[in-house]
Amino acid sequence: MNIRSICIHITHRILYRAYLLFMHHLRTNKFVHKCLFGYRPYNGSDFHEDFWDWTTIAIRKAILLNLRKGCSLLDIGTGYVGVLAIFAKLHIECKEVHAVDYIPEIISSAKRNGDSLKLDIKFYYSNLFDNINERFDMIVFNAPYIDIENTQSKFIIRDKISERRFSGGKGGGETITRFLEYAPTYLTKEGVVVLGVTHYHISKDTIHYIISNSPFEFRNCIKIAILPGSAYLLTKKRSTKDD
Repeated sequence: MNIRSICIHITHRILYRAYLLFMHHLRTNKFVHKCLFGYRPYNGSDFHEDFWDWTTIAIRKAILLNLRKGCSLLDIGTGYVGVLAIFAKLHIECKEVHAVDYIPEIISSAKRNGDSLKLDIKFYYSNLFDNINERFDMIVFNAPYIDIENTQSKFIIRDKISERRFSGGKGGGETITRFLEYAPTYLTKEGVVVLGVTHYHISKDTIHYIISNSPFEFRNCIKIAILPGSAYLLTKKRSTKDD
């Protein structure tokens, strides 16, 4: 590697760290959060983590476009403030909302947010579908898609909880593959999956390959202008059985 390449590499890393720092301040600002999602997170629920990311914004749009009043929603990997579950309950008036996470500290924090707003949302621990016993009209999953062996991930994977939250396995797609394998069982007949990813960390080719080899078919990809987050709207293939 020559001097010019080294300088470009170092500059890129400095700019990326500066970007993450700026975005962290934006994504933990409670006024901004209220403007986007309609509520202020419960005090003490941030744990120094972002309330939302660009993928959350894309999934938010998918919920507004595709979820109707009286439908049911399952939010997998709901995060510290239960953002998508609470947003759906506040703005769509879903008849039933379940929000799960597989890290106890996170689901406890999310439940405090729902309780502080006196919302009828069921928050509970589940590793993907392990503790799910119902079917839903929509399942949203802001998936972990970070390949922790990628050098860019070192600015995101800061501790053991971050590693558990964001690691998507080898290549970033292992958790998504497992999710799509089991999701059909938990959808209603006309139910849809909204899968959120950011292609900065996992390529379009990888996601398209995973979807094409899953029990789902691609329906739409929802984005917000130039923002990097994408929300894939998926429906069950006709040959998929409702076991």
